[in-house]
Amino acid sequence: MQYTWTEFEQRLIIHRDVKIDISRMLFKYETQIKEYIDKIQQLTFDKTTSIFDELYEIQGYLSVAKYKYYLELKEELDWFIYHFERGDENDVREYWYSKFCNGFIWPFNEGS
Repeated sequence: MQYTWTEFEQRLIIHRDVKIDISRMLFKYETQIKEYIDKIQQLTFDKTTSIFDELYEIQGYLSVAKYKYYLELKEELDWFIYHFERGDENDVREYWYSKFCNGFIWPFNEGS
């Protein structure tokens, strides 16, 4: 099957628009992660359950995007997916709570 330039160009426009939308959505997730980490730093560990639940949920969404749909993510989001894979476990949450409250800053980096 051969495509005309018009058909090809239409698909390119759709591709561009979807790519822009996905970039905006990823930016929103990244912003939410930053906001949640800031909130965690202001609370006692006992009051962070719902925030960690949200972070774990975001981790799941991003993980599906990366592994099921082969979406390439920024290094910071890849790092977040990797380190929050077990974000539903209390000891993991305690570890990250301690890191966040002791000056660990998003975006994550290997030196921290």
